[in-house]
Amino acid sequence: MTVKTYFEGTVNVPSSIRILGSGVGAATSDLTSQKGVTIARTGVGLHTVTLPRKYAGLLACNLSVKSTATVANWQAMLLVDSVASAGTFTIAILGSAVDHTNSNKAIDLSTAEKLFIDVTVEDSSVKPAGF
Repeated sequence: MTVKTYFEGTVNVPSSIRILGSGVGAATSDLTSQKGVTIARTGVGLHTVTLPRKYAGLLACNLSVKSTATVANWQAMLLVDSVASAGTFTIAILGSAVDHTNSNKAIDLSTAEKLFIDVTVEDSSVKPAGF
């Protein structure tokens, strides 16, 4: 007997697209081993993420950091949404609450950390009611 797994979903925004990406920390340089998107370092703990092209809008942005060195509560947050005008958005990586010297300060990721990006964009300029 073969078990088939599938996902069937509906969305309330027509023409929504999910884009996944990742990159490995590189201290004071752009992230390495990038997949799905381009991630450029623009300052300490600050990065500009470039999507494949411009989209009508950013609907959701989920960011997380995995560390292979020590368990930490990294925070990654969206700062600037320029998806409609430039196909980019800017994020900040903040130190963990566990690391009290860097808590809530923008810091660079080392090669032991990996950033994961999961965004949903709108590919239509026609927005449904409520958006």
